[in-house]
Amino acid sequence: MKKWTMVVNEFVQICQRYKIPTPQFEYSKDEEYTDSELVRLTPDAEPRHVFGHYLVDLHDKEPDIVADCIRDMIINNERFLSVRGLDYFDRSDFKWWTKWLDPVKNEKERISD
Repeated sequence: MKKWTMVVNEFVQICQRYKIPTPQFEYSKDEEYTDSELVRLTPDAEPRHVFGHYLVDLHDKEPDIVADCIRDMIINNERFLSVRGLDYFDRSDFKWWTKWLDPVKNEKERISD
């Protein structure tokens, strides 16, 4: 039971960090389950993984909260990369595909017509 409590506590901390409503929790011996109000966890569950499933379920009920959470995760990742001296926006490693793949090519052509 101690291990399960630690898993739940980590899940709650993730919810608090990203300002996501904390669901109700149930103990499960064999599999995880999520919906927008209930998360069932095993003692061996990976809280970050189950949190991802919870966000998917929560999106139907609270789409703006989930979108803000994802935005905050991206911002935190960019800050982390910046602190480590990595330029998040340096796309030089990806130039090989930009020569033939332009994700907005059709839209640019439509606008210019």
